[in-house]
Amino acid sequence: MNTITQTARKAWQPTKSMVWLTTVVIGAFVAGCGGGGGGGDNGRDPILGGGGVAALAPTVTAVVPIQNSVGVPVNTRVISAAFSKPMDVSTMNTTNLSLACPAGTPAVGTVAYSAIGNVATLTLTNNLPASTVCTGTVSTGAKDVAGNPLAAPFVWTFTTGVAPDTTAPTVSSTFPVLNATNVAVNVVVTVAFSEPMDALSITASNIRLACPATAPITATVGYTVLGNVATLTPAGNLPANTTCTGTVTTGVRDVAGNAMLLPFVWTFTTGAAPDTTAPTVIATFPLANATAVPVNSIVTATFSEAMNPLTITTANVKLVCPGTVPVIGTVGYAVNGSVMTFLPLAPLPASSVCTATISTGVRDVAGNAMVADFVWSFTTGVAPDTTRPTVTAVVPRAFAVNVATNTLVTASFSEPMNPLTITSATMTLACPTTAPVLGTVGYAVLGNIATFTPTAPLPFNTICTATVTTGVADVAGNTMALPFVWTFTTGASTDIVAPTVISTSPGNGATGVGPDIPSRAIFSEPMDPLTMTPATFRLACPTNNLAGTVSYSVAANTVTFTPAANMPADTLCTATITTGVRDTAGNAMANNYVWTFRTQPLLVPPPPIPPFVSPITLGVASAYGGFGGSAGMTNQGIFTVIN
Repeated sequence: MNTITQTARKAWQPTKSMVWLTTVVIGAFVAGCGGGGGGGDNGRDPILGGGGVAALAPTVTAVVPIQNSVGVPVNTRVISAAFSKPMDVSTMNTTNLSLACPAGTPAVGTVAYSAIGNVATLTLTNNLPASTVCTGTVSTGAKDVAGNPLAAPFVWTFTTGVAPDTTAPTVSSTFPVLNATNVAVNVVVTVAFSEPMDALSITASNIRLACPATAPITATVGYTVLGNVATLTPAGNLPANTTCTGTVTTGVRDVAGNAMLLPFVWTFTTGAAPDTTAPTVIATFPLANATAVPVNSIVTATFSEAMNPLTITTANVKLVCPGTVPVIGTVGYAVNGSVMTFLPLAPLPASSVCTATISTGVRDVAGNAMVADFVWSFTTGVAPDTTRPTVTAVVPRAFAVNVATNTLVTASFSEPMNPLTITSATMTLACPTTAPVLGTVGYAVLGNIATFTPTAPLPFNTICTATVTTGVADVAGNTMALPFVWTFTTGASTDIVAPTVISTSPGNGATGVGPDIPSRAIFSEPMDPLTMTPATFRLACPTNNLAGTVSYSVAANTVTFTPAANMPADTLCTATITTGVRDTAGNAMANNYVWTFRTQPLLVPPPPIPPFVSPITLGVASAYGGFGGSAGMTNQGIFTVIN
């Protein structure tokens, strides 16, 4: 299959402040919003804004170019504004969405509207002037389908650079992933791109699905601005036990008009049944009850499975701090790790308790909602995070030789990263240096690990160069100081050896295990961190699976299960690592690995010690006497006389 990925870094990169100020939100963050993605075919209706929010004024939830961005390519021809709810298409015109470069000099263009994703686009006739501050405006003439206008005009600015953007966009991630098997028949398909795309080019003609290859699937296609995600929603269930082929054509374009160099094609195979399992949140940043959180942090939540990006909206994700004061921000979704991101518009208030809520309005790719809202809190510190992230471990290691040709590449970071910055533009592989490798990129939140998965085996006996660019940013928006580049050399064969567990903690049969001790397993070889999840590493005490988080260490080939609460006392616990975990070559374990241990008995405190009583001082004896009637008693010298 003749497909390639252009891996060169774009000349225009966001500044540090732009990384977390990726989009801009205006208006109040309404605590009572609901809906967003319900209804339709098994909850897969891509039209957002339901659930009783018709009376609320629409807001602008994202813009491209982003607010305060600098060095914007002069050939940026598409200005985008995404809304919080479906809009009246008759109000989407150049009167209500306009651009001036500089202020007072209107740019000429036409406005169109994409209903799936609620995105208005202003397509310019000419290039932008160089080194100029441009002002975009969405007026109150813009109305939703119920006739509600914006509460106030939305105005933002950006500054152009001096050069055009000539770099082709690439596909960064997909769901289902390449060669996935047993895919539920009721899923939607998602494709994430390396950079902002022209929403008008994200159509059913340019993003297609066939199951099998000769049977096109009828579907609708939408676009999520924050995350650069295209979503293909089939009109019905996919055929069971069938190989499906997804295609992204060269008809898709970035906002500068650059098309992909060649089509991107991948396949997956369906199973026999639909997915009816509710998604859960398996990890968050900040952690629940975390303290001293930097005020410039974003908030992320990782789901147990792939989600429908069109339901990850400000109607379903909220942040308040302190108390019930809503934080204005925007919400995005990273396909590469099933991660929701909330990007505050301004730094969080210092020394405040913040509460984040993800409602049951979010849906997985099969339309299943969470069973209940997910709520957690954390406390901010007083200062921002200004420390740059670094790469701490890689697989294959630097200068490794005889590397299996079917390996994936991983890079572990020193701190939590913004998953929206982990793309095929910021993590690349070339074998040899002049031959970019086609692949997709993922991110494991617990472990801070980025992965690059080639779509085909690497060439034999070849020096490969992997690069993580300064385009990656941590959750506070700090970028790496320098690109991280390393090389390794492939061998002449693939890796077909199944991984094994070589050590556990607690050990099999251990007793007296503390109630808060994590369970760990060390593998015989490097593993794919994206396969380390609560679904593949379970702990039951004695029979019910415990809630907890799963993380992976690249440097130690170690997976860790940390219970969310203390394990019950004097209980036999069973830890299970399933064959769902895979090594970096994609090999699964031959069998589930199971071991047991017993927690320590409940420690009964000893009886309380009686309170301490001070001794009584008797003092010094002296002469005394007592009389009762005519009888008496005297004490004189050594004689006592009693009358």
